Amino acid sequence: MIKDLEADLNKLKNPKQAKTLSGFFKNNNNIFYGIYAKDLKNLVKTYYTQITIQEITELLKSNIQEKKQLACYALIQKYVDNKEKIFNFYLKNLRFFNNWALIDTTCINIVGDYLIKKDKNIIYTLASSSKWNEKRVSIVSCLAFIRQNDFTDILKISKSLIQDENDLIQKAIGWMLREVGKRDKEVLLDFLNKNIKKIQRITLRYALEKFPKQERDYWYAK
Repeated sequence: MIKDLEADLNKLKNPKQAKTLSGFFKNNNNIFYGIYAKDLKNLVKTYYTQITIQEITELLKSNIQEKKQLACYALIQKYVDNKEKIFNFYLKNLRFFNNWALIDTTCINIVGDYLIKKDKNIIYTLASSSKWNEKRVSIVSCLAFIRQNDFTDILKISKSLIQDENDLIQKAIGWMLREVGKRDKEVLLDFLNKNIKKIQRITLRYALEKFPKQERDYWYAK
Protein backbone atom coordinates (compact mmCIF):
# COMPACT_ATOMS: atom_id res chain seq x y z
CA MET A 1 0.00 0.00 0.00
CA ILE A 2 2.84 2.39 0.86
CA LYS A 3 4.40 1.80 -2.57
CA ASP A 4 1.14 2.76 -4.29
CA LEU A 5 0.91 5.86 -2.12
CA GLU A 6 4.49 6.84 -2.90
CA ALA A 7 3.84 6.38 -6.62
CA ASP A 8 0.88 8.75 -6.38
CA LEU A 9 3.00 11.28 -4.49
CA ASN A 10 5.68 11.19 -7.18
CA LYS A 11 3.08 12.01 -9.82
CA LEU A 12 2.07 15.14 -7.89
CA LYS A 13 5.55 16.59 -7.36
CA ASN A 14 5.84 20.30 -8.14
CA PRO A 15 9.43 21.61 -7.88
CA LYS A 16 8.44 25.27 -8.18
CA GLN A 17 5.89 24.95 -5.40
CA ALA A 18 8.40 22.96 -3.33
CA LYS A 19 10.81 25.89 -3.37
CA THR A 20 8.06 28.27 -2.28
CA LEU A 21 6.86 26.02 0.54
CA SER A 22 10.33 25.35 1.93
CA GLY A 23 10.76 29.09 2.45
CA PHE A 24 8.10 29.03 5.18
CA PHE A 25 10.13 26.67 7.36
CA LYS A 26 13.33 27.98 8.91
CA ASN A 27 15.90 25.56 10.31
CA ASN A 28 13.97 22.56 9.03
CA ASN A 29 15.63 19.67 7.22
CA ASN A 30 12.52 18.21 5.63
CA ILE A 31 12.48 17.74 1.87
CA PHE A 32 9.48 19.22 0.04
CA TYR A 33 7.71 17.73 -2.97
CA GLY A 34 5.58 20.84 -3.44
CA ILE A 35 2.19 19.10 -3.26
CA TYR A 36 -0.86 21.13 -2.32
CA ALA A 37 -2.77 20.25 0.86
CA LYS A 38 -6.01 19.58 -1.04
CA ASP A 39 -4.26 16.93 -3.15
CA LEU A 40 -2.80 15.27 -0.06
CA LYS A 41 -6.23 15.22 1.58
CA ASN A 42 -7.69 13.58 -1.52
CA LEU A 43 -5.01 10.89 -1.33
CA VAL A 44 -5.87 10.24 2.31
CA LYS A 45 -9.52 9.80 1.37
CA THR A 46 -8.39 7.06 -0.99
CA TYR A 47 -5.99 5.28 1.34
CA TYR A 48 -6.84 5.96 4.98
CA THR A 49 -9.14 2.94 5.47
CA GLN A 50 -6.29 0.68 4.31
CA ILE A 51 -3.36 2.41 5.99
CA THR A 52 -2.17 0.91 9.25
CA ILE A 53 -0.70 2.59 12.32
CA GLN A 54 2.62 0.97 11.45
CA GLU A 55 2.51 2.58 8.00
CA ILE A 56 1.56 5.93 9.50
CA THR A 57 4.61 5.62 11.75
CA GLU A 58 6.77 4.93 8.71
CA LEU A 59 5.42 8.05 7.00
CA LEU A 60 6.03 10.17 10.10
CA LYS A 61 9.64 9.01 10.29
CA SER A 62 10.27 10.16 6.73
CA ASN A 63 12.12 13.41 6.03
CA ILE A 64 9.65 14.17 3.23
CA GLN A 65 7.24 16.88 4.37
CA GLU A 66 4.34 15.60 2.30
CA LYS A 67 4.68 12.06 3.68
CA LYS A 68 4.52 13.49 7.17
CA GLN A 69 1.49 15.56 6.19
CA LEU A 70 -0.24 12.49 4.83
CA ALA A 71 0.37 10.78 8.15
CA CYS A 72 -1.16 13.80 9.91
CA TYR A 73 -4.32 13.73 7.82
CA ALA A 74 -4.62 9.96 8.26
CA LEU A 75 -4.28 10.31 12.05
CA ILE A 76 -7.07 12.90 12.14
CA GLN A 77 -9.32 10.51 10.22
CA LYS A 78 -8.45 7.54 12.43
CA TYR A 79 -8.92 9.60 15.59
CA VAL A 80 -12.66 9.66 14.94
CA ASP A 81 -12.83 5.87 15.26
CA ASN A 82 -10.49 5.39 18.24
CA LYS A 83 -9.81 8.63 20.08
CA GLU A 84 -7.84 7.30 23.04
CA LYS A 85 -5.55 5.13 20.91
CA ILE A 86 -4.68 7.93 18.49
CA PHE A 87 -4.26 10.48 21.31
CA ASN A 88 -1.73 8.21 23.02
CA PHE A 89 0.00 7.39 19.74
CA TYR A 90 0.30 11.09 18.97
CA LEU A 91 1.94 11.97 22.28
CA LYS A 92 4.31 9.01 22.02
CA ASN A 93 5.48 10.12 18.56
CA LEU A 94 5.67 13.89 18.99
CA ARG A 95 9.36 13.89 18.10
CA PHE A 96 8.43 13.24 14.46
CA PHE A 97 6.29 16.40 14.28
CA ASN A 98 9.24 18.63 13.55
CA ASN A 99 7.71 21.81 12.18
CA TRP A 100 4.85 24.14 13.01
CA ALA A 101 2.62 23.03 10.11
CA LEU A 102 2.60 19.38 11.19
CA ILE A 103 1.82 20.39 14.77
CA ASP A 104 -0.88 22.91 13.91
CA THR A 105 -2.56 20.50 11.49
CA THR A 106 -3.02 17.83 14.14
CA CYS A 107 -2.89 18.94 17.76
CA ILE A 108 -6.18 20.87 17.84
CA ASN A 109 -8.12 17.93 16.39
CA ILE A 110 -6.38 15.27 18.44
CA VAL A 111 -4.91 16.61 21.70
CA GLY A 112 -7.27 19.54 22.14
CA ASP A 113 -10.41 17.67 21.19
CA TYR A 114 -9.56 14.69 23.38
CA LEU A 115 -8.97 16.83 26.47
CA ILE A 116 -12.02 19.11 26.25
CA LYS A 117 -13.86 17.31 29.07
CA LYS A 118 -10.85 15.62 30.67
CA ASP A 119 -8.02 16.41 33.05
CA LYS A 120 -5.63 18.73 31.25
CA ASN A 121 -2.45 18.13 33.24
CA ILE A 122 -0.69 16.80 30.14
CA ILE A 123 -1.01 20.27 28.57
CA TYR A 124 1.01 21.76 31.42
CA THR A 125 3.58 18.98 31.24
CA LEU A 126 4.09 19.76 27.56
CA ALA A 127 4.26 23.49 28.29
CA SER A 128 7.12 22.93 30.74
CA SER A 129 9.11 20.83 28.26
CA SER A 130 12.52 21.92 26.98
CA LYS A 131 11.39 21.01 23.45
CA TRP A 132 9.83 23.75 21.34
CA ASN A 133 7.46 21.38 19.50
CA GLU A 134 5.96 20.09 22.75
CA LYS A 135 5.47 23.65 23.98
CA ARG A 136 3.75 24.57 20.71
CA VAL A 137 1.43 21.58 21.05
CA SER A 138 0.47 22.75 24.55
CA ILE A 139 -0.42 26.20 23.23
CA VAL A 140 -2.16 25.44 19.94
CA SER A 141 -4.17 22.53 21.38
CA CYS A 142 -5.91 25.11 23.56
CA LEU A 143 -7.80 26.37 20.51
CA ALA A 144 -10.20 23.47 21.07
CA PHE A 145 -10.95 24.86 24.55
CA ILE A 146 -11.10 28.45 23.34
CA ARG A 147 -13.77 27.44 20.84
CA GLN A 148 -15.80 26.29 23.87
CA ASN A 149 -15.25 29.74 25.45
CA ASP A 150 -12.93 28.18 28.00
CA PHE A 151 -9.91 30.49 28.29
CA THR A 152 -8.45 29.30 31.59
CA ASP A 153 -5.72 27.04 30.25
CA ILE A 154 -4.48 29.23 27.42
CA LEU A 155 -4.16 32.23 29.75
CA LYS A 156 -2.15 30.20 32.29
CA ILE A 157 0.10 28.69 29.64
CA SER A 158 0.56 32.01 27.87
CA LYS A 159 1.66 33.63 31.11
CA SER A 160 4.12 30.81 31.84
CA LEU A 161 5.70 30.96 28.37
CA ILE A 162 5.43 34.66 27.68
CA GLN A 163 9.18 35.19 27.89
CA ASP A 164 10.19 32.10 25.93
CA GLU A 165 12.84 33.05 23.37
CA ASN A 166 11.53 30.93 20.49
CA ASP A 167 9.53 32.90 17.89
CA LEU A 168 7.43 29.82 17.11
CA ILE A 169 6.24 29.83 20.71
CA GLN A 170 5.54 33.55 20.77
CA LYS A 171 3.65 33.48 17.47
CA ALA A 172 1.52 30.61 18.78
CA ILE A 173 0.73 32.50 21.99
CA GLY A 174 -0.18 35.62 20.01
CA TRP A 175 -2.42 33.58 17.72
CA MET A 176 -4.27 31.99 20.65
CA LEU A 177 -4.66 35.33 22.44
CA ARG A 178 -6.13 36.74 19.24
CA GLU A 179 -8.64 33.87 19.21
CA VAL A 180 -9.56 34.67 22.82
CA GLY A 181 -10.06 38.32 21.86
CA LYS A 182 -12.42 37.38 19.05
CA ARG A 183 -14.70 35.77 21.62
CA ASP A 184 -14.19 38.06 24.60
CA LYS A 185 -12.20 41.22 24.03
CA GLU A 186 -12.30 42.16 27.71
CA VAL A 187 -10.54 38.95 28.70
CA LEU A 188 -7.76 39.70 26.22
CA LEU A 189 -7.45 43.31 27.38
CA ASP A 190 -7.24 42.20 31.00
CA PHE A 191 -4.44 39.78 30.13
CA LEU A 192 -2.58 42.49 28.23
CA ASN A 193 -2.93 44.96 31.10
CA LYS A 194 -1.52 42.47 33.58
CA ASN A 195 1.35 41.27 31.40
CA ILE A 196 2.18 44.07 28.98
CA LYS A 197 5.68 44.64 30.37
CA LYS A 198 6.62 41.02 29.66
CA ILE A 199 4.90 40.47 26.33
CA GLN A 200 7.26 40.36 23.36
CA ARG A 201 6.59 42.55 20.36
CA ILE A 202 5.93 39.64 17.99
CA THR A 203 3.40 38.13 20.41
CA LEU A 204 1.62 41.44 20.76
CA ARG A 205 1.53 41.92 17.00
CA TYR A 206 -0.18 38.57 16.50
CA ALA A 207 -2.59 39.12 19.40
CA LEU A 208 -3.68 42.55 18.16
CA GLU A 209 -3.87 41.72 14.48
CA LYS A 210 -7.65 42.32 14.30
CA PHE A 211 -7.61 45.50 16.36
CA PRO A 212 -8.07 48.92 14.71
CA LYS A 213 -4.76 50.69 14.06
CA GLN A 214 -5.35 53.28 16.77
CA GLU A 215 -5.79 50.56 19.41
CA ARG A 216 -2.77 48.63 18.17
CA ASP A 217 -0.62 51.75 18.36
CA TYR A 218 -1.82 52.38 21.92
CA TRP A 219 -0.65 48.95 23.07
CA TYR A 220 2.61 49.11 21.11
CA ALA A 221 3.46 52.35 22.89
CA LYS A 222 2.96 50.92 26.40
